[in-house]
Amino acid sequence: MNGRLVDAALRPVRLSGVGAQPVRPAWLLDVWDDAGHHAVGEAAPLPGYGGGERHEVYAALAAAVERLRSERPTLARWLRPVEAEARDTFTLTPPTLDSAALAAWVGDAPAAARFAIEQALMMLLARRLGVGLATLLGGDDGAALDAHRLVRDQDAARAAGAAGAWVKCKVEAAHVAEDTGRAVDAALALAHAAAAAGAAGVLVDANRRLEFAGAARLLQGLQAIAMTGVPVRVEEPLRADGRAAPWEAWRNLDRGAVVLACDESVRSPAALERWIDADAGPGDALVVKPTCSGLLDAVQMARRAASAGLVVHVTSTFEGPVAAAAVAAVARCVPATQRGSVGLSAAALATHLDPAAPSPATARMAAPLAVGAALGPDRPALRLRGSMVTYRDLVERTTEQVAAMEITGLLPGDRLALPCRDDVRAVATLHAALTCGVEVCLLPADASAETLQRLDDAFAADLHADALPAATRLRPPQQQPPLGLESVWLRVASSGSTGTAHAVALRGRQLVWNAMATGLRLGLGPEDRWLSPLPWHHVGGVSVLLRCALAGACAERCAPRAEAIEAAARTGITHVSLTPALLAAWLPLRRAVGAPALPALRAVLVGGARCEPGLVRAALAAGLPIARSYGASEVGSGLATTRPGAPLQDDDDDDALPPLVGAGVRCESEGALRAAGPLTSTGDWASRDAAALLGWTDDAEVEAAGLRVAAVRPRGRLDEVIVSGGAKIDPRLVEAALVADPAIGAALVTGRAHPRWGERPICALVPSDSAAVPAALPSLASLRARVRASLPRYAAPDAVFWVRALPSLPGGIGKPSAEALRRLERACAAQNLEDRVGQRAAAEGGAVDGGVDVLDPGAYAVVLDAEDLEAELQRSLAVAVHPDEDAQRVAEAHRGAVVGLGVDQRHRPIGVGDGVGERHPAGGEAVLERLMGELEGAGEVDDSGRIAVLEADDSVVDVGHGEAPWRRARLARQEG
Repeated sequence: MNGRLVDAALRPVRLSGVGAQPVRPAWLLDVWDDAGHHAVGEAAPLPGYGGGERHEVYAALAAAVERLRSERPTLARWLRPVEAEARDTFTLTPPTLDSAALAAWVGDAPAAARFAIEQALMMLLARRLGVGLATLLGGDDGAALDAHRLVRDQDAARAAGAAGAWVKCKVEAAHVAEDTGRAVDAALALAHAAAAAGAAGVLVDANRRLEFAGAARLLQGLQAIAMTGVPVRVEEPLRADGRAAPWEAWRNLDRGAVVLACDESVRSPAALERWIDADAGPGDALVVKPTCSGLLDAVQMARRAASAGLVVHVTSTFEGPVAAAAVAAVARCVPATQRGSVGLSAAALATHLDPAAPSPATARMAAPLAVGAALGPDRPALRLRGSMVTYRDLVERTTEQVAAMEITGLLPGDRLALPCRDDVRAVATLHAALTCGVEVCLLPADASAETLQRLDDAFAADLHADALPAATRLRPPQQQPPLGLESVWLRVASSGSTGTAHAVALRGRQLVWNAMATGLRLGLGPEDRWLSPLPWHHVGGVSVLLRCALAGACAERCAPRAEAIEAAARTGITHVSLTPALLAAWLPLRRAVGAPALPALRAVLVGGARCEPGLVRAALAAGLPIARSYGASEVGSGLATTRPGAPLQDDDDDDALPPLVGAGVRCESEGALRAAGPLTSTGDWASRDAAALLGWTDDAEVEAAGLRVAAVRPRGRLDEVIVSGGAKIDPRLVEAALVADPAIGAALVTGRAHPRWGERPICALVPSDSAAVPAALPSLASLRARVRASLPRYAAPDAVFWVRALPSLPGGIGKPSAEALRRLERACAAQNLEDRVGQRAAAEGGAVDGGVDVLDPGAYAVVLDAEDLEAELQRSLAVAVHPDEDAQRVAEAHRGAVVGLGVDQRHRPIGVGDGVGERHPAGGEAVLERLMGELEGAGEVDDSGRIAVLEADDSVVDVGHGEAPWRRARLARQEG
């Protein structure tokens, strides 16, 4: 067999907690041969248990990967030569591993690293030869194993015993420290409960915690179980004094029928030989932990112990399922007569291992910053707050942060929580973490304590960036290996535009491919400058930093304000990223100030929300090269993007967006969009967005050949559909009907809870004329009539909020938020304003807390008064209704309700109307006078109440994450 190993890679993963054990980091070592076979080894060091310290294990694994790539060894070197030759002649001679040759190649490394290297290489050999790992090791792949179960309470002990399993219990360390007698009695109680229920055997692990009196008490208490014929074994009962081998003190213990087993004191073949020479004999037992001794040493120890007549138990240290497979193979190398139980039940519970393996040779690359710097270190890389930073400067700052991460012990696969401030240190920390293979968890720079706590729980970060030491380097950082494209690079929170945001893990492959595909569509090169006012804790903002680094371009940041965008655009910006809200604010400013043309500007990428056709046409008419985009956090930003300046199709107001390179899109039967390819995390991403796919050719022969070109036409989110009385209402259709009114510039429709119909639509509207006064705006009755003219009657909204900007997400980028609108509506209900009257609350425009501009001191709802409501109900019963709806049902579903409310940056909302029968003139001047008087006397409220959902934008929170940055506690010593 002359096969050759052609590639190797290292992947950080996390193992989920088992029982009292927390989540802990691990690594998967992937190897490939020239025939396409792939194998994996796992290293999951457990602090304090002999597998090695994390940094030592990682260093050994990284060195092995580099050696495998450079040497590309032949696989036959690790098989006995005669049998390797016989294998090539198709004889049935079973292969035999040359353990000495493999051990010599692996060399002296921490046990957990040796285990992973040996597992990966032996699994590759086994797959090449078409046999199982146990067979390659000289065992039997079909041998049955008896697993033991670790129990911590009597109910679990009885359940395991009743199932006929081996049961393992521990003498708990905490109990020993408090009261040795109580600790021993607790372990005895578990053992007796399991034996009485019918356990096949009992293991008691004392972990060398007991003095002589405690050990004697434990053995005496177990004698009764052993005398019934149930096998009883005690692991390492006596505390080691450091002057003699532990087993030398066992001679003075009265063992009776109880078998004593070596565990921690025998972790190598040499230690096993010393025990056998000194005291061990038939009837004693050995506990083998392959991940704490290495795979080859574990097999050697198991065979030697069995030949000496010892019973061999093979167990784990809470590894993942990859390592568990090798542990089971070691157990199958023990003769059945000497084979004890196997501790695999805990490892089988481990999750969060990604079975998908990267493809060889294409799964790694240099860090993004290194790619951009290679195009010229003295070119501009970053512009923040008017100051320019070159690639040379940014590399130096990044190198300092790399050294800081090494000092703190961060390793690939660890997670760093990074507040996304607009300063050079924060950006350098981002690039440093990517360079080190550390996962970056992006936090809003000005998030509230509540938001930070929620993100902390979701991200489970190991270290906060503010806890990194000062930039002064104590030593030059080590050379960093290439980055794995299948590893997670970033963790971001989704935008949460329809509800609670959730954490999204983005792999390097997704981010790099998206950057390259977007750069190809928009023409991004080393001499370009990309402006982004989007906060970079969102995927749309951080993607600009990565695109520019990979292309060698300059990333520029500005505040999310029209004035800042205009000022930066006049300096020669070539690309800019905007949301529709920012574009809508920028366009009128350019017209108002008579801004000149922007000849350098080649692409204005607009995404994050639907861009109204009227806004697109206005931008194109103003000479802005708009590129409309549809995407999601889960695909690393964009999925489909038009070319810059592409016009809207004349026959449809909805955009048809061509997918980016590498984006395979399709639609499910219900209209849900799905995507596959390198932009997705696992190869297939199911969106909650509705869409239609369009073909751009009518050539039947081309379509028959499978060459139909598809475009994505987004149709809104499936989870935004309002279900009212069993009938579905599409918010986008209602928004389109409302925006058809010339007085309305933008609309946002969502559903509010209704006790009878489940949900009813409500909406927020922005006037076309920013100077419009409430009295000049359309009434609710006219708006409902407009909706009913083109949609079923039940689609008409029950309440309307007039605002200067749509309720949006935090950050100032104006992405509309249905949840923010629902919070606004709930604020009305919280003030018990239902069924009050008041045609309008009139007020002059003003800014509420957080800079959100609305039409009065807060927001208000246009509603029907009681008499108008009754009149409408009578009319609705007299006219023909939608054929799917009962007349009374329609009337009940369209009952208007809410009156307005007033809020400023210091006061809680105050009701406008005082009674159902009260009538006011259309202008509402008297109401406003009384309202303002009440506001003046309302008094101050605690700042914590400011964020009440009354504001159209909940970005007003500016609470830090605390005085001291957090670092999660180091993993405590864990029991194996």
